[in-house]
Amino acid sequence: MQHAQVRVSAVKWTSSGNLTDIAGPDTAGEQLKAAIPVITATLSPLLPGAIAHLDVRWPKIVLHGIPTDVTSTSVHAFTPDMCHVELCANNPSYRELTVTQLPSWVRAPTSYSPGSSSSLAFAFEDPDGTIVKKVLTSGPFYAFGAAAEARRWKTKPRAPVKSTPATITLATPAANSKPASTADSRPALVTQGGTPMDTDDLGGYAAPLALGTRSDPPLEHGQSPPAKKRRQGTRSRPAEG
Repeated sequence: MQHAQVRVSAVKWTSSGNLTDIAGPDTAGEQLKAAIPVITATLSPLLPGAIAHLDVRWPKIVLHGIPTDVTSTSVHAFTPDMCHVELCANNPSYRELTVTQLPSWVRAPTSYSPGSSSSLAFAFEDPDGTIVKKVLTSGPFYAFGAAAEARRWKTKPRAPVKSTPATITLATPAANSKPASTADSRPALVTQGGTPMDTDDLGGYAAPLALGTRSDPPLEHGQSPPAKKRRQGTRSRPAEG
């Protein structure tokens, strides 16, 4: 694929369910970014509704023990937008972040009982890995009357999920924590099949900014998808004479 000064040398699916377009050796990140409309149009038959943006590292943080606002008369938990506004109002360090995934509950909001508290997870841009260190050591985050220490989101490898709409992510050599090629550091365009892009594989009930929606069921924090059951076979014995 070519567009003006842009060449895409290869396209491949990754183990995390992303479609990676590896740029040619003479293609810079800004050139690849300029070709977003052409690349999006080319991929639209395969991935309708794709959205493109420049890729940087996205660490994910989880805050435990946050009130959900579910009561005996209201089954509606705080929305991601409400959580974002609350964190901005009470945490100067949060306001400084470039948030890529709005703070979202790790379980389906409709699953909470009255008076319950749960965990919020959010992601943000961190090109060189220094911002997440400050977030983890800056003290508690305050939201809805609760104080919660920031913890790094931990998740186990999961099977690729391919759904639409998708997200196209432009990766530059400096920002890409997992280079598409070990031979050289070329810019790469990553198309995600309906899941938010993150080096830690974003999980839970995410409400991403300009991202595709998840198609997998809700998981508790740290919970793995159920293993597939093996089919039990029966062995017949030869008839005795």
